[in-house]
Amino acid sequence: MTYIYEIDMTTAECFRQHYHPDCDDSAHWEGELPERHWLLDSVYGRNMLKAQVRLAEPGLFVPAWREAPDLDDKLEAMIDVMGLRNWPKPQTMRDKLRYVRFAILAEAALVGGGALPTAPFNLGQKSE
Repeated sequence: MTYIYEIDMTTAECFRQHYHPDCDDSAHWEGELPERHWLLDSVYGRNMLKAQVRLAEPGLFVPAWREAPDLDDKLEAMIDVMGLRNWPKPQTMRDKLRYVRFAILAEAALVGGGALPTAPFNLGQKSE
């Protein structure tokens, strides 16, 4: 059993803020990290993308109740497959409700095998 006093936490690689999965040695990472899409950081968006991954790759284990950061690359690719790359992050309460409604309906449609609803790309714009 490893005890806390046996762990060497003196280098920058030991800390999560310096970790990058594409780089073997994260201490030597130079340049900007690619921008992460906001759907990956939202609960409903992440669940919707995981449902799309389950449909696209049925043999892949996609956990239902945990975040699974190792699937971030596949989830990022599903954003492009679903055509949601240009979807701006919702700012107002109305936009957030539209986003949650779309994500829940899309996840239900993917699980049930139905057609996807249309995404509300007019988020952030005044409706007339």
